Amino acid sequence: MGFYHKWEELPEVQGHYLLEKIGKSPVARLISGAQVMVLSVKAPAGIPALMHYHEAEQMVIISKGKLKAFTKGLEPRIIGEGDIWVIPSNVPHGADILEDSEYLEICSPVRLDMLPGYVVSHTYTD
Repeated sequence: MGFYHKWEELPEVQGHYLLEKIGKSPVARLISGAQVMVLSVKAPAGIPALMHYHEAEQMVIISKGKLKAFTKGLEPRIIGEGDIWVIPSNVPHGADILEDSEYLEICSPVRLDMLPGYVVSHTYTD
């Protein structure tokens, strides 16, 4: 993989096993190095992401829309444009997409289960 890329040139990945499909599906573009992965996600309203946890630390940066974020041990929280959701390693979390939304997900280490064709035991659903 080279050093310079454009989001629009990365292939789109549609759907994911952690997202329940209700006639709609998120679309993501992702890029990964050896230690960090970044996803640019466009998700339509009405899709719930199942509660799950994984080894990777994760940050979700909302650029458009609203999500209801669930983090185990905390009250649910509505997050929107400009908000950053920091999820430590192995902490159960999930979300309801309340409005058509766009956000970046940054994960380290790389989550193999997010790569097309992979499902690994490091992501668990409740």
